[in-house]
Amino acid sequence: CLRTLQGHTRYVLGVAFSPDGQRLASASHDKSVKIWRPSDGACLRTLRGHTSSVNSVAFSPDGQRLASASDDHSVKIWRPSDGACFRTLRGHNGSVNSVAFAHDGQRLVSASSDHSVKIWNPSDGACLRTLQGHTGSVLSVAFAHDGQTLASASDDNSVKIWDVASGELISTLVHMQDGGAVVWPDGRYSMPGQYAGEFWWTIGLCRFEPGELDPYAERFRRVE
Repeated sequence: CLRTLQGHTRYVLGVAFSPDGQRLASASHDKSVKIWRPSDGACLRTLRGHTSSVNSVAFSPDGQRLASASDDHSVKIWRPSDGACFRTLRGHNGSVNSVAFAHDGQRLVSASSDHSVKIWNPSDGACLRTLQGHTGSVLSVAFAHDGQTLASASDDNSVKIWDVASGELISTLVHMQDGGAVVWPDGRYSMPGQYAGEFWWTIGLCRFEPGELDPYAERFRRVE
């Protein structure tokens, strides 16, 4: 262990490095966000404004903005240089569990216990799309590097892949005791080996031999 950063008064739920690696942000159940200098462990700023636990933090690609997601149903966008909160994004009806910037910094995505995913314009705070389809809390979100698709993970035991521009569901990745499968919105399913380069090695699901999924076909067709 190179360094232990201490200062939060409750458990720490999320961390993120700035793109240049010179700063580290932490999110805590104590309702605060802290920005640290990892080289010497100094706490540079403590950001206060959330009224409940902070679950996730993410720097923008240029390092000039920091987003935080909270149980108070909001996402806040901060300026790390001076600690100012210059935007609060509201619209979720439950805890916000995860937040992520697109790689060009033009979009922000949030995941909530209200079963939805929201795509925001961080510049003006506009909610561009609300993605509905999960039947449980959405726990994590991530943009693909090209920004054209995003993935959401839920406690409904699935990962969903969405088209960012249209908001349409592309596919649902279901993990079962026997392994995983790609389930398309029209009910078709596919063996993961066929799509390994696209999804499967990224999330580490099991592979199937041809025909292995046939006994589960009816169950998969009910997943959308």
